[in-house]
Amino acid sequence: MTDIHGNLLWYGEYTAWGRLKKDERVYKNAHQPFRLQNQYFDEDTGLHYNLMRYYEPEVGRFVNQDPIKLICGDNLYQFAPNSIGWIDTLGLARRGTYRGERGSHKGGETNHSPAWEAYKDLPNRPSYGSAPAYHMDKADHRGMSSTGSSTTARRWRAQQRQFILQGRWDLAMEMDIIETKRIFIDKYDKRLRRMVRETVRQKLITKYQASKLRKVIGKCK
Repeated sequence: MTDIHGNLLWYGEYTAWGRLKKDERVYKNAHQPFRLQNQYFDEDTGLHYNLMRYYEPEVGRFVNQDPIKLICGDNLYQFAPNSIGWIDTLGLARRGTYRGERGSHKGGETNHSPAWEAYKDLPNRPSYGSAPAYHMDKADHRGMSSTGSSTTARRWRAQQRQFILQGRWDLAMEMDIIETKRIFIDKYDKRLRRMVRETVRQKLITKYQASKLRKVIGKCK
């Protein structure tokens, strides 16, 4: 942390889970309460305040559930995937899944397709990390009909759920693919094709259904 003139006032080091392990004050009155992104250190509890809930850096978990229940998958106390094990040093993680796409891109957000909320409580489903997905720029992802808690988003996910219950993952995916193509043209074609290929591998759709989705995506460029 510096002052308005760029002079160093404070510096520290954090663990992978956000605990402050080194606190160096160049000036004794310097105070820096910020920890991980959007987290504010609470001196009374030792926890990190994160607007709607508190985070415990010693265990890498929130102490109460995610109030919107959209991001964390099955574990509503989770802060992030395990920073020790969530690596792919050899580049062998399967692309076209949430984990594979998220781990191979910097910035942006990874879009489950179909939306995770549409099937997360159904039996015999893929896990949050292994589910079909493709990576997008953050603003693009936030603009998708399946994202968020609006009435449109809930109806979109409800329709995808109906297709999945009918065994038609391809139709649920097609909704997202058509919207992505309509708005972003060919920007995400390569990633969409990769997702379709992975969905076939997981036997969620047939090769014939995949060929129809590829026609929607269009020819390789």
